[in-house]
Amino acid sequence: MALLLRSAILGVHRKYSFCIRHPTRFFERNFVSSRDRISRAKQEILKENLFYYIETHSFKLGLIEALGCFGIDRQSVSLPLSENFNEHCGNWRFIWHRIPGSDGHYLYKNISSSILFAKGYQALNSYINDGRLEPDTAIALLALERFFNEKGHHEECLEKLHDAKEELTEIQVAAILAEHLLSRLLPYPSNYYLNRFSRGKPNECPCGCGVPVQFGFTHLGCPQLFQGEMDFVLFPDNKDMSMVEVDNTASAVFNVVRDSQQKTGYIDCDDRDFELNEDSSAIEEGEEFSDFDAEETLRQTCKQAIAASICKYKGLMNGKLGGLNSSKLCVVPVCSLSRNSYDITAYDARHDFLLKACQGSMKVFEEDNSLKFAAMVDLWLMINHNKFCTAMPPRALNSIKGTCKLVPQLGEERFMSAVRNSTWLYQASIGKKFDYLPTDPSITKCVNEQLGITWRD
Repeated sequence: MALLLRSAILGVHRKYSFCIRHPTRFFERNFVSSRDRISRAKQEILKENLFYYIETHSFKLGLIEALGCFGIDRQSVSLPLSENFNEHCGNWRFIWHRIPGSDGHYLYKNISSSILFAKGYQALNSYINDGRLEPDTAIALLALERFFNEKGHHEECLEKLHDAKEELTEIQVAAILAEHLLSRLLPYPSNYYLNRFSRGKPNECPCGCGVPVQFGFTHLGCPQLFQGEMDFVLFPDNKDMSMVEVDNTASAVFNVVRDSQQKTGYIDCDDRDFELNEDSSAIEEGEEFSDFDAEETLRQTCKQAIAASICKYKGLMNGKLGGLNSSKLCVVPVCSLSRNSYDITAYDARHDFLLKACQGSMKVFEEDNSLKFAAMVDLWLMINHNKFCTAMPPRALNSIKGTCKLVPQLGEERFMSAVRNSTWLYQASIGKKFDYLPTDPSITKCVNEQLGITWRD
């Protein structure tokens, strides 16, 4: 009865040509073993929870504007304007983008996560109703199934985060979250590593499970703008990164902050619903506004989101991801995590708009310390951004493109120079050598300053 009701509400007909309950032999051999398979009863519980998530859950993303606190000489394109992610007294700051209203008050535009991740919501609808799924989407959903099946075990390991007696460092929090939450949402849970330059690196997961912690080089960005190390990087590839090269453009990047840094402002907006179609703007407006309480965290995550998107835009220009004729967004959501909450920032270098969750930080856990189901799915969507981030409806895109104002401040020539020199410098930490030479010597210098690395000729 529940399935019939669910199908009637969603209006999606059952299709059995490719059903997640019946993965191909390829998936069974390379992704999931018999002990990982979810029972039919538990799968139905997962579908009921996903149905409730689709019907009731979304979060708002507000527009952010970049402000350069300097006078840029646009003629001197070769002049470095580098700023590390961790610099908090640099040349840039970020504020909510606002427009004057008719009554003299300012309006703050925002967009729903169900619009940004529309393909993800559609995939979940298809999964609930046993509909047709693309193979790579089916694999991502198998990972979600597996984690849901093992969630009880990982929640026990995550209990370490709630122990008030434990003074965990940021790298310890990152290790626990990576091993028992984020990596478990990947097709291959071993496809991740933490920043090898982190201080006080643990050899094993601090929860006490004894699993070794993986470290590597997590540098991204360009010397003309923003660069630095992410706290950890995940690769939602359908292949084991220890065996084959993975796609950097699909990587998911995360930043760990202390709980006291995670308190951010919000925009109080109305709850109007917008459908994803050509006629809808998909944009909402709110009048009430509060400042960020943690400007340092905001500055860091905005710079990281911009750097990651510019790297992806370079791939688009080089013919990857469908090329410049593709409607694909150049968005790489950056998630800031603490032991209790998460926050999201995303930039699109192609259309120069910057988004940030505007309802304050969202909780990872329920009051009883169990994992919030909505948080699990939000993080799964972010990790699989390359599959699920969706091109905006034309009216919505026209309303938000250019609102970051980064490109006009830099100038087109300097901005494109930053794109051309952007680099994903990801590699597992095996020895102190890279398999390739970075394209810009200043990147080499940036990494060398943190550790004496020998570059392979």
